[in-house]
Amino acid sequence: MAAGLRLVPFAPAHLDLIEPYAEEAIVLAPGVDRHRLAVAYAEAGPAATFLAGGEAIAIAGLAMMWPGVAEGWALVGPGAARHPAAFRRAVGRAIETVRREKRLHRLQFAVLANHGRARRLARSLGFEEEGPLRRYGPGGEDFVRYARLYPTDGEWR
Repeated sequence: MAAGLRLVPFAPAHLDLIEPYAEEAIVLAPGVDRHRLAVAYAEAGPAATFLAGGEAIAIAGLAMMWPGVAEGWALVGPGAARHPAAFRRAVGRAIETVRREKRLHRLQFAVLANHGRARRLARSLGFEEEGPLRRYGPGGEDFVRYARLYPTDGEWR
C-alpha cells in the first residue's frame, strides 16, 4: 500500500475511530443510531478502513445493488489531507481490486453538493458527474451523483 497507508477490513467499531470532515458528518447527525449505521456498512458489501500510522483516516465500502452495480460510501477525515497522493492512489487501487472481484460494470455514489474536496477526488478517479440529487441528504441537503462505467465482455457501455 502507498506511503505508509494500509487497509484493514472494516469492522463496525471502526466508525468510532474516524472524525470525518464536517461535510460528511451529516450522516452522523444527532438521532442517527451509530451502531446500526456501522453494522449496515459492514453488512452491505466489501469495506475497508484506511490507516496512516495508527490513525484511521477514512472508512469506505460498497453496497452491492445487484450483480455488476454497486453504490459506494465513505467517511473521510482530515488525516487523508496529510497524505493526498498516497490516499488517492490507495482509493484507486481499492476500487480497482473490488471492481475486478465483483465484476462491476457500474460504480456510483453521492457526494454532498458543497463538498468540493470529495467532488475533486471523484473526478480525479475518473468518475463523471451525472446530476443533482436535490434534498437527498438526511437533513434535506443537496447531493450530486457520480458514476464510473467499466467494460463488460471487452466492450465499453
